[in-house]
Amino acid sequence: MRALLVLLCVLCLALSPGYAQEDEDVDPVALAALLISDGHWDRAAAVLADVDPTDEGLDLARYHTLRGLVHLQAGEHLLAAEALEAALAAGATDPWLRLHLAQAYISGGDPQAALRVLDQNAAVVDPIAEAWLLRAQAWRAAEDRVGAWVALSQGAVRFPDRDEFDQQRVLLLVELGLYQEAREMGQAVLRARGASADTWIIIAEAMKRSNQRAQAAILLEEARLRFPEHPDLPKHLAQVYLADGKPLAAATVLQVAAERDPALYQQSAECFRRAGQVDAALRMNQLVPDPTEKTRQRLSILLEAQDFERMVALAPRLSRLGLLEDDNIRYGLAYAWFMLGEVDAAEAQLKRVRDPEIFRQATQLRQAMEACREAGSCGT
Repeated sequence: MRALLVLLCVLCLALSPGYAQEDEDVDPVALAALLISDGHWDRAAAVLADVDPTDEGLDLARYHTLRGLVHLQAGEHLLAAEALEAALAAGATDPWLRLHLAQAYISGGDPQAALRVLDQNAAVVDPIAEAWLLRAQAWRAAEDRVGAWVALSQGAVRFPDRDEFDQQRVLLLVELGLYQEAREMGQAVLRARGASADTWIIIAEAMKRSNQRAQAAILLEEARLRFPEHPDLPKHLAQVYLADGKPLAAATVLQVAAERDPALYQQSAECFRRAGQVDAALRMNQLVPDPTEKTRQRLSILLEAQDFERMVALAPRLSRLGLLEDDNIRYGLAYAWFMLGEVDAAEAQLKRVRDPEIFRQATQLRQAMEACREAGSCGT
């Protein structure tokens, strides 16, 4: 994305003065560049599609560069590579274009072509950190982790202030199954210099992926103290605790974080529910800001608690919020009525079920309802 922004700035600075003139004098290539800079990719593609590449005076290098960017944005990687190669053949000189070309080849499944581009243009791309990250990405795509390690190591030497190289090396050690080495290097990276919160998260994630969840939790707990305002740290820590089978710890972390980000009350409630702490789950649920999500979750918590009276008491709210259009919700309400012995109320909900899978479940519930009618035990 950084490379794309740089290249777009270069292209837009070169806008033709004809753009401000009457429509018949508009330079379509300049117009496409402006549309791209404003995020109108589809409109830019339509403008470029109408350009005749054989027109005399057409800036072919810029034309093909823009085509390449449009194809990249659309995920058409091989078409993007073809267009960017044409831009280079037409005399394009921007080094970021070569990086986009390498990325297009990697994303298109041809990492060797990406390495060829980077090596052939080493003189102009090697001073850019992203070139070394792309080299490592290409080697990994080619399943050559040694090559990836060498590229990352060389990049780390050239650009000591860029955390990505050490982050990627830690992840590479995890991929290689060298968990002890990954942990040691990760800790060294964090202690050696003022690592960012994102670096702490990435290294903790590497620990989590290597089943070193306790170590990951320790790192993230320390990171929370170092970066108390960072919004993502509590979420990652909660995920580690959940992966480690500790929903109560996750719930507590999210409960504190929700004071800053109320959207997390819903996740906290869910974690309390998983931990079997129904009362705490209901307290957190009461603070969920979205009324629809609050009611949906509250019904599931009450169902787990088998509090059927409070479930059916939610019926008017469920109807008002349109939640009864969800057959899962409707079936849950029918089940609650049945468990209270109110088979007619249960049937009133079941007969409106349309989803085939839920309908099969409703059939089974109807059989249970019929059995209780025959036994005369409904409502007793």
